Amino acid sequence: MNLHRSPVPAAHPQFSRRTAIQAGAIGLLGLGGNHLRALQAAGGQESAGRRHKSVIYLFLSGGLAQHESFDMK
Repeated sequence: MNLHRSPVPAAHPQFSRRTAIQAGAIGLLGLGGNHLRALQAAGGQESAGRRHKSVIYLFLSGGLAQHESFDMK
């Protein structure tokens, strides 16, 4: 029994930030698997050689908590 084996790295797929955000947005948009496959098929045909030129950045800092906004009159 050899206890000093080198650990074998797990074969995890590498995801980019863009892929993670797209995966998280699927649930927010209410898209099912059938909608997603249709969008991927349509998008692959149109944007074969295009590069992304802009970014939409949403800064959501939040607001008051529910118990802080209650008026105690």
